[in-house]
Formats: sequence, C-alpha cells, structure tokens
Amino acid sequence: MEFKRSVFASRLRLPVSFNHSQPPSFIEIVFEHTKILSLASALIVMVDVPLEIWLRIASFIPDNDLYNLRGVSHMFFTLAMDAQWSRTRISSDITWYKTLERLSDPYVARKVTNLSIYLTLDKSTVDDNSQLYKLLRSRFRSSHQTLANFFRIKPVELDRKETIRRCKLKDVIDVISASNGNFPNVRELSVDGCLFFSQGPTPLPILSPSFWLPFSNNLGSLSLGGTMEEFRFMLESGHTFSSLKQLQLRFEQSYDGEGDSSVLIDIIAPFINRMNRHLEDLMVWSRSDLDISDFFISLSSLSALRRFKVKMFYTRSLRNSAGLESIILNASPHLEKLSIRHSSRSLGLGLESLDTLWDMPFSQWLLELISNKEKFPRIQILDIYALYKPAGIHVFLDFIHKASDKLTEIIVRDRYLSPNEAMLVIGAASHCSSLTYLRLTVRTLDIALIDCLADKVPGVRRIYLAIGEPNPHGSDVLEQLQGQCYEHWKLQDISIWHLEGHQRMVDTLLALARSVPSLRSFFGNGHMNLG
Repeated sequence: MEFKRSVFASRLRLPVSFNHSQPPSFIEIVFEHTKILSLASALIVMVDVPLEIWLRIASFIPDNDLYNLRGVSHMFFTLAMDAQWSRTRISSDITWYKTLERLSDPYVARKVTNLSIYLTLDKSTVDDNSQLYKLLRSRFRSSHQTLANFFRIKPVELDRKETIRRCKLKDVIDVISASNGNFPNVRELSVDGCLFFSQGPTPLPILSPSFWLPFSNNLGSLSLGGTMEEFRFMLESGHTFSSLKQLQLRFEQSYDGEGDSSVLIDIIAPFINRMNRHLEDLMVWSRSDLDISDFFISLSSLSALRRFKVKMFYTRSLRNSAGLESIILNASPHLEKLSIRHSSRSLGLGLESLDTLWDMPFSQWLLELISNKEKFPRIQILDIYALYKPAGIHVFLDFIHKASDKLTEIIVRDRYLSPNEAMLVIGAASHCSSLTYLRLTVRTLDIALIDCLADKVPGVRRIYLAIGEPNPHGSDVLEQLQGQCYEHWKLQDISIWHLEGHQRMVDTLLALARSVPSLRSFFGNGHMNLG
C-alpha cells in the first residue's frame, strides 16, 4: 500500500519536501528539523559519546522537544528522563499526587540528583485556614480573569475538587520515608519549612529519622530553611549525614519567639557539631531579629571548613561577637572564601542601616583581621560589609596586593566607589593572576572606567557593575563606544545593574556587546536576551 507522504509529514510537522516513496528515516527527520549538515555522521558515533556529554547537549534542547524525542531510542529516552527528573521539586500544597507516585518508582527516583522539598500544611490540616483559602481563591480568580480578558481565553476555575488530587504533607513524608534507599543519586537536597499555620498552642510533631535515611550516605549539599519551630520539626530527631560537605541554613522570622534560643543551641548547633570533621561549606543567613550570638558560641571548631558565609542584621542579631570571631579565627588557616554580609535590601535603601555598624567592635575587628594577610594564607574570595567604613577601602587594597597570588574573585558590594577609588581597586586587581570575577559598586559609569577595565584586567571572565546614580553624560558613553573594539579583552559575561533597574543600562549593554568580541552573556544567563 502506497505511503501517503503528506499525512506523515503533517503529523510530524515537517514540510512535504522529500522525494522518496518510503517514509523518511530518523536521520532525515532530525536533519530537516535542525538543519545540521553533519548529523548523519554524528549519529554513527553516537554510542561512543559518553552519556555526560549527551546530557550537556540535551540541556540546550527545549523540554518539550526533548520529551517528544524520548520514543526515538533508548539513548534519547534516558536523556529525556534525566532532564525531566534530575532536578525535582515537591511541594505538599501544589504538587500533583501523580508526580509523587512516579517518585515511588525506583527507576524514576534514581534519576533525581537535585531534590527540593517544601513542607507546607494543607487545607485539611488546619481548621482556621478557611478564610485564607477564600482570600487566595478570590485573588486568583480576579488576577486570572484580568489575564483572560486580555488574551481572550476562558478563565480556569480554582475548584476544591481539583485540590483533592494534590498531595498533602503526610503524603510527601510517607513517600520519602518509604523509599528504602530509592534516592541513591541525590547529591543536593533542599528542605523548606512553610508550616507557618502551625504557630499556635499545638506544636508540630518531629520529623521521623526515616525521612532523612534515603539521603544519608551520598548527600553532598543540604539546604534548610524555616522558623525555629520548623527547624525543631526537621532536626529534633537527631539525624546526621556522614558525607555532607555543604550546609546552608536560613532562619526566618518566628511568629512566637518563645523557645527559639533553645532550638538554636540544643538542636541546630549539635546538628552542625556532629559533622564538624567533614563540613567544608557553611552558610548561615538569618532574616530574623533573634540574637544568635550564643548559637555561634555553641559551635565547635570546624576543622574542615573551607567556605564560610554569614548574612544577618548584625546590630540586632549579634550582640556578642565572640563566638563568630572564634569560628573565623579557627578556620582562617584553611579558609578559601569568607563572606560576612549585612542583611539590607539594597545599597540605595540600606545605607542608613550600615551607618549603625560603624561603631560595632565586630566591624573594627574584621578590618584588623584582614589587614593581617598571614591569617588567611589560602583565601580566594573575600566579601565583607566592613569595607563601608572610612578606612575600609585602604585596608582592602592592601589585602588585595598581599593576596594577589590566590584571589579568584574581588567583590566591593557595600561601598560606592569614587572614580579614583574604582581605578585603585582595578589597578590592584591587575596583579591577581588567577582573577576570574570582579564586582564593583560605583556612583556612575563612564568610558574611562570601561577603558580601565579592558586595559588593566583583560583576562577577567565575568564583571558585575552596580551603578548608583544616573550618568548625566550617559549618551556620551554610547557615542564613545561606537566603533570601539576591545579585541584583547577576554570578557565573557557582564552585568550592569542600576539602582532604578537594569533596563536603564540596556543600550550600554548592547553597545558593549558590539565592542567586545568575546562577550557572550549578560547577567550570567548564558545569552544576551534582555527581554
């Protein structure tokens, strides 16, 4: 029976351009779809290419297209499954129960390498949540109706029957706990407590150790976030991770602060201390007003620590800096990255809060510490808020010169540099042979700064510029960039952020893209699409 070419082409969304009397081969289909002239020879050696390389190639294929290719061969099926499940997010309020069922399949669970879990109480768990549900329902209908009118589509109703099909908190815990080692390839795990409705007379239960058991042996990175009550729920079972290298903790503001300090000292600190011999990367980010001074004092010496990051409201959350100072000093001989940042919304909105840090003994202690480079023989990245102090920039410049053989990133975040200061920092950075990233905060952007960057640090791959004020001569910069070519500048990615939004700098970014042949990306996105 003669094959109907047009029908086949229409189903595959291909043009009717083949002259064959037989159905097109897979090579012809992909050739027509991708316009790759050497595809035939590439497919011949396809089996010899390591799977990791195909995974990298597959990361550039749109998810829908990759999903449609899963039936072509075992190789594409594996690629599609890896792409679909390698990074998985589970939320106990919006995830479909069918997704949770799929994860109970050992084959699917083995594909997961990065797992994010959001533990949220569902509607049926809390009696006093009905008003919130009605509020969310009304807001959803209102906003969705507006979009529907704009695009002239039929609005989707948020129906209670649909929520029945979504998984619940107990479903998530049960599936993970019963997996019995079905997640052997999870290297990164993130668990966020969003159980804020539990704040009341009835405390939360304790998360069973069996929940953590599937990740115990191979987990390399763990991120936990929530209020102190939610941390108690997650960690009071006393579980530990024998191979954990990276730990990130985010403390949220509690609704009832009673007992919060005891959770920090009696639960979270012992949890970290049990891993002190192999923990290499620790981040503590407190968005709470809770004083966590005693928490740092309760931490033992972290002998393996290589990267340490702290971000919080120091005037409120660090009334005694002795514990934090002790951790930094004990880890300084092997620290590669030290980041001590202040929690403020932005430079434009947060400078007043930095003023109050000037008189803190901890700020002065930080500057004195970095003035002695021998304290940090292996430091590669330094990011501290104390540069905002009047003497901070001079101490920092001296530090750059002393650590020039090791520094890979130079960051000035909490201080607006004058044109002269910016030139001094760039000049110091020119002596750093391993430098790959430079971040500066400057008042205005002019052609002199761009020329200085291209001339002094031509080997830096990534640059981030935060601009605080509109440049009255901004049009001059664009005119001066016209016809300019920085052919020796090896810059690959640039970010220019303005206090009023990056859209203010779109023309400048596009002009730089025309002037720097090596430039391939804006804002670390891997592309130059500014839409």
